[in-house]
Amino acid sequence: MSTLNTLINKSGYFEARTTTEQRQVLALLGKEAFSFAETVYKELKDPDKLAEAVKYLEQKAAVVGIKVTFEEARAVVEAAWLEDKRKELPVIEVGTIESVDTAAAPAAN
Repeated sequence: MSTLNTLINKSGYFEARTTTEQRQVLALLGKEAFSFAETVYKELKDPDKLAEAVKYLEQKAAVVGIKVTFEEARAVVEAAWLEDKRKELPVIEVGTIESVDTAAAPAAN
């Protein structure tokens, strides 16, 4: 349970020290960093791509005057990754389910 409390506290800390605009910029930079690493570093394994994406985000955030820790930068990149992966999930259509009245059907022999 302490891990959950730690994450909640870190999230609150992050939100307390960044503006809504900065969080929006970081979300966009996270998507950019993820895309950058996926296209430029195709040959790398996922952990190495993540490291490159985090490095990219940290550099870009510093340019626009946003200070982020490694953990915050990683969280932003991973959020972009999760968003991208959700787009790959198959679409499931919700339809009408017809029920069959088994009591009315004759028994098969």
